[in-house]
Amino acid sequence: MRRLISDTAKWGELTVGPKIVDHAVKKRMRVALREIRSGKFAREFIQEMNTGQAHYAKILHKAEEHPIEEVGARLRGLMSWKVKTKSH
Repeated sequence: MRRLISDTAKWGELTVGPKIVDHAVKKRMRVALREIRSGKFAREFIQEMNTGQAHYAKILHKAEEHPIEEVGARLRGLMSWKVKTKSH
């Protein structure tokens, strides 16, 4: 995969990545993968979609209020090659 990313991204992955993706993160990722493989993730998703999506709407709204969304909007605005839309 590294051959598909920029040198900047490679540098970050090699120098910063190990500080972020440590043993604890890998353990949580294994738990998430186990839930996906067992079908628990799919069952929870289907139940949420069949029961009005209240929890989904709540967590989506919270995610959209995260400061990174504001930063993303500003960055997208700087991309002159990107077609501007009302949502961005």
